[in-house]
Amino acid sequence: MAKAKNHTMTNSIGRWMLYSMTVLLIIAGTCFLWISTHLINSRFDNFDVKFYEQQLVRVNSVIEQNNLAFEASLIDYAHWDDTDRFVRGNNPTYIEDSFPPEALENIQVDGVIVTHIDGNTVTAPVMAQAGSLISMPEDLWAALKPVLPSLMSPNQSTVTSTIVWHNHIGVLLSGVAITNNYKDAPTSGYLFFVRLLDDSFLTILRSSALVPFDLIESPTTTQSITSIEHQNDAMAQWHATQTLAGLAAKIQVQGGTHLQAERDLTFTLLLFGVIGVTLVSLIGLYWIVYFKVLNRLHIFSDLADQYRQAPHSAVRWPVNGHDELDNLAQSLNEFISEVEVRHDDLHHLAHHDPLTGIGNRRLLHAQLDINMRQHELNTRFSSTLLLLDLDGFKLLNDQGDRMSD
Repeated sequence: MAKAKNHTMTNSIGRWMLYSMTVLLIIAGTCFLWISTHLINSRFDNFDVKFYEQQLVRVNSVIEQNNLAFEASLIDYAHWDDTDRFVRGNNPTYIEDSFPPEALENIQVDGVIVTHIDGNTVTAPVMAQAGSLISMPEDLWAALKPVLPSLMSPNQSTVTSTIVWHNHIGVLLSGVAITNNYKDAPTSGYLFFVRLLDDSFLTILRSSALVPFDLIESPTTTQSITSIEHQNDAMAQWHATQTLAGLAAKIQVQGGTHLQAERDLTFTLLLFGVIGVTLVSLIGLYWIVYFKVLNRLHIFSDLADQYRQAPHSAVRWPVNGHDELDNLAQSLNEFISEVEVRHDDLHHLAHHDPLTGIGNRRLLHAQLDINMRQHELNTRFSSTLLLLDLDGFKLLNDQGDRMSD
């Protein structure tokens, strides 16, 4: 049997499987980490959205309550006999007597405008400033005067309000029809209260709402519209706004994310968890594959090398169970046994006469070579060659196969 050439392994199935499992687990871990991070961020973002929604609701409630109190004071003054008599020209000291600076400060009113039913002012608009009552500045009056007709409602119980922006400061202007105490007299004019929504007033509202908000200019909307967005800038702040229904202003609340420490801790635990699970899975899978497959393949490879180096050695693959590798090993063992039997038969046929079973010339030459090598190694070794010569055997052999046999 010809001796097989040496075959050097340059690749390893175990190494390839280790690399492949590592890459697959890293890809799976990365995908899981990305999905988990997205879901966790969504949950924390939902918390921030709810938080800023609650802050907007709180600020809006404070503003509504303040406006209700503002409108209630306006109605009290408008539905009053003294106010009605003043518009009709029967109470000339009404402004000084009814709206001293202390009273205006108490009801949080900065200015008063009184008009006839045709819209003409009964007296010059006044404002409280530095503890005294002064005429309204001309630029402010010029900004408010065009708006007055839109606030004149014939319904004596309806207060109409708007916000006018003047020098980047909101001005709340509310108006209602003037009548007597019993509301049984026809409307004689309109009373308007003015409130400056400046920083000093907003500070009072912030302390009541416990929310640091701003009031900014916005188009008038019939319904309140809420918008909460996460700005993807360097500050990564939340920007929450809510329009005031019917008013040209909106509430703005800005701030960072909440539960940041919990968010960072969750992401850290998730990262280490994914890394740990990936490593444990990699080690576990490789351990299982190694002892179940790779180790046995390594044994098969060593036996194959042994059989390749010594083809006549009795090499048999171990069969320890009934799985696919055991079935393969059993088949290889049977194949090798069959090859060995066939090899022995061919070797006997090649070195013996098929009729008599006596060794032929090839066997004689092989045995002589062996004896001569033994003699070279050991001079005391001796062997004997016996030559027999049969007279006339050639003539008998030449008579044919039947006679010679």
